[in-house]
Amino acid sequence: IKKHLDTEARFGMATRPLSQIYNTLKRMVADGLVEFEIQPREGAGPDLKVYSLTSDGHDEFLAYLAGPIELKFRYFESDVPWRIAYSYLIPPEIILSQLRTELQHRKDHIKNFRNRDRSIQSALLTEEQIVEANEIYEKLHIYGTKGIDMYVGMLEEWIGYFEEKINMKN
Repeated sequence: IKKHLDTEARFGMATRPLSQIYNTLKRMVADGLVEFEIQPREGAGPDLKVYSLTSDGHDEFLAYLAGPIELKFRYFESDVPWRIAYSYLIPPEIILSQLRTELQHRKDHIKNFRNRDRSIQSALLTEEQIVEANEIYEKLHIYGTKGIDMYVGMLEEWIGYFEEKINMKN
């Protein structure tokens, strides 16, 4: 799991601390969603636990993939990239609907927050500090807008991909 998170999931997918992942795996084993096999290792280090989904776990995972998305305030906390990664397991119409929902949420977010008044006002700061604070926050805002714009562009590309896939099927 750590190897996968350090390589395949390094860019573009939010991860969790390993302690949280392994605690979740323990719960999933207890709930009958995951099972594991112990593979002895020669030399140093503990034996390996190789995890796999049970049939109930597989059904639960498919239900999650096909289920409604939870709209997060921050785009980088969204689970949509994970759903895209496993979208080959569900009908393309489902992921397409999820992507459209996420895209509309992000466009609404941009409309509501992009052009807000971001000026700093404070009686505790000097005029010079206020000017510098405003410059810094403006630069940070520009950086943030680039991130959300890239995410929106990615969503639009994936929507085109799945629309094309559906059209080719019909």
